[in-house]
Amino acid sequence: MKIPSDTLRRPLSIARIGRGDLRLGVEISVFTSPHFIHTPRFGLPPARDSLGSAPKRTPKMFLAKRLIGGILDVVSNIDPAQFVPSDPPPPRRPLVYAEQHENDEEKQFRRVFQQLAGEDMEVSPNELMNILNKILTKHSDMKTDGFSIESCRSMVAVMDSDSTGKLGFHEFKYLWNNIKKWQGIYKSYDEDRSGVIGADELPNAFRAAGFPLNDQLFQMIIRRYSDESGNMDFDNYIGCLVRLDAMCRAFKTLDKDDNGTIKVNIQEWLQLTMYS
Repeated sequence: MKIPSDTLRRPLSIARIGRGDLRLGVEISVFTSPHFIHTPRFGLPPARDSLGSAPKRTPKMFLAKRLIGGILDVVSNIDPAQFVPSDPPPPRRPLVYAEQHENDEEKQFRRVFQQLAGEDMEVSPNELMNILNKILTKHSDMKTDGFSIESCRSMVAVMDSDSTGKLGFHEFKYLWNNIKKWQGIYKSYDEDRSGVIGADELPNAFRAAGFPLNDQLFQMIIRRYSDESGNMDFDNYIGCLVRLDAMCRAFKTLDKDDNGTIKVNIQEWLQLTMYS
């Protein structure tokens, strides 16, 4: 896979790919193999030749490729045809342009955003944490430990399309609208009104949010985001869906042939996943 030279000025990110403004071209390989093949080593007698030595494979490189291959297998098990993401946030526009083309609802939201974001008109992870936790105080029916700074850093990272470390107006609005939508789903699938969603309630809750996942991925999500009893509270539910939404949008953008598979090398994969 080649990265166009005009995209090298900014680092790759899940948010940029998911937004669709990044176009990656694909090189067709002469030969590929899905498995690591063990072969014996051979030595050549001293001679003058034009062959350069190949980079030495190390156990760490092998394990890294196996791990990344496993992650891609799990993500590709999501049926692309069934995944229904929200429209990605549009590219940033100059403030004058935005004000001239916004409807009354957007103008009202922008005024609220200005109050929340402050003078720099961007929301940092710490500001996002304060905003979300302040909202939670008004919803005592939802069990939560509150949004941590780490979970808010993660949410900002997967939504941060220009890699500033903060959310602009459209990025924040996209996140805000999703949180409101997912909050309604969370409450409707908390059938026993316990304030949490149990493991038996999670599949329908994720399906209603647009993520029809298989059993293997559900088990991974439960181990990562639920407590020892398999219950998921509100902040973990939102954090999981934000990441899942961003990863699926990025995957669909990279799936040029619409066949449920993508090709990336280890350097590109690490650039996309480490800032998320």
